[in-house]
Amino acid sequence: MGTRAVMALTRLEVVDADVRLADDAGRETVADALGELAQQREDRLYDHLMRMGRLSARERVLHLLLELYERLEKVGLVRGDTFKIPLTQEVFADALGLSVVHINRTLKQLRQEGAVTFKAGSVFLKDRERLSALAHYSPQFDGDERRSFRDLDSRAGTAARNARALV
Repeated sequence: MGTRAVMALTRLEVVDADVRLADDAGRETVADALGELAQQREDRLYDHLMRMGRLSARERVLHLLLELYERLEKVGLVRGDTFKIPLTQEVFADALGLSVVHINRTLKQLRQEGAVTFKAGSVFLKDRERLSALAHYSPQFDGDERRSFRDLDSRAGTAARNARALV
C-alpha cells in the first residue's frame, strides 16, 4: 500500500489507545467504534466519488458545505446555521476537482443569490432544506438510518426493477 499524507486544518487531539485497550470491554468498544468509523468513511468516499462524477460545480460546492455542516453539527461545532471553515479556495478547489477560478466564480454566485454567506472564516447556510434539494444532498444520518448516494442508487435501482416488473 502506498503512503498518504494527512494534514490537519484545525487543532486536533491525539488519544493514547493503550488506556482504552487495557481490558476486554475497552477493546470491544474500540473495535465497535473503529468498525463504525470505517463504514462512515466508506460512505463518505462513495458520496465524494458520486459528487465528483454526477454534480455540477455549484452542486458540488453546496453538497460539500452541507456535508461539512452535518459533520461539524454532530460534534457541537455549529451555531444556528453557521460554522467555521478553515478551507481556502485552493483547498476547496482541490477537494472538488475544480480550478480556483471556477470555485471563486461559483462561491460568488452563491453569495449573490443569498444562499451562502462567508464572513471571517465562517459559513452561513440559508435555508439548508432548499440547498439540500438543489445539491441532491441527503443527510448521512436520518434518525438511525445511514444515507448516502449508494442508498439513493439502491432505492432508484429497486424502483426501476419494480416498475419493469409491472410492465
